[in-house]
Amino acid sequence: MFEVESNPMEDTDQKLLLLSNHYHQQLDGMNKLLNNINEGGKNYPEFTPNLEDIKSFIEYFNFATIIHLDLLALLRAFYNAKNEWEKLFFAKSQILLLFESIKALKQARNKVNETILKYYKEHLPEHRNVTKLLKQFQNRISKYKDIRNNIIGHINPSYSLNRKLIDSLDTNEILNLAVSFQSHLMLHIKLCDTIGDILVSKVNKLNS
Repeated sequence: MFEVESNPMEDTDQKLLLLSNHYHQQLDGMNKLLNNINEGGKNYPEFTPNLEDIKSFIEYFNFATIIHLDLLALLRAFYNAKNEWEKLFFAKSQILLLFESIKALKQARNKVNETILKYYKEHLPEHRNVTKLLKQFQNRISKYKDIRNNIIGHINPSYSLNRKLIDSLDTNEILNLAVSFQSHLMLHIKLCDTIGDILVSKVNKLNS
């Protein structure tokens, strides 16, 4: 009996698909939790201020999860690309997603900072580490500003500039950056998940 050698690309695609399915399911579960919180606010108006803080945190968790799902979709598309031009397009799309996601995550974290300081100080070191890494990614992605501004986020009508920027792209370098950011998003979500378990028990107590 012989063993069929596995295809690394197929293995990677399957892993990404499993991750995508898992986080999509998790997102659905957190949406249900939000509905429970809304019901809790109606049934226990005296807890509404606390519930609003909890809602903000879960909404941030869901927001980070959506970005993660989008990035997983782009990574799968890159690994399944059939030619170099498709790889270039998906690499450019990864740059745009990273640029916009990092900016949006920084804005969304302001409310989360308040919630963690108020209720979850024991998780401050993890939270600060995630914030520090986010700033590092912002510095790393800044070198691709011209690509974001001229050939994917906006389209410059100059062919020569388009060609120059396309030729400057290193798809493997961008892929490595996207994979690193995907791991970083998992840290975001893991921290949210840890606190989410605490939130679930609080909300369940309110609704019991």
